[in-house]
Amino acid sequence: MLNHTTLAVTVDGIPLGILLRHVWTHVPKELGKRVTKRERSTSDKESQKWLDALDSSLKDVPKHINVIACRKP
Repeated sequence: MLNHTTLAVTVDGIPLGILLRHVWTHVPKELGKRVTKRERSTSDKESQKWLDALDSSLKDVPKHINVIACRKP
């Protein structure tokens, strides 16, 4: 199970809360696609989850709040 969390913090680094959380699992038949990652568009990759979270979070957050999105280890 994978988890992508987007957190809001003040400019001083004080956490304000979670803005978005997306949990998913890999579809077994789609495993092994890493070898074609350079040939696929971003929208066809897991990377799109980070971009979607950023877009969604930024539209609802005032400019003085920082948005932090985790990445896979």
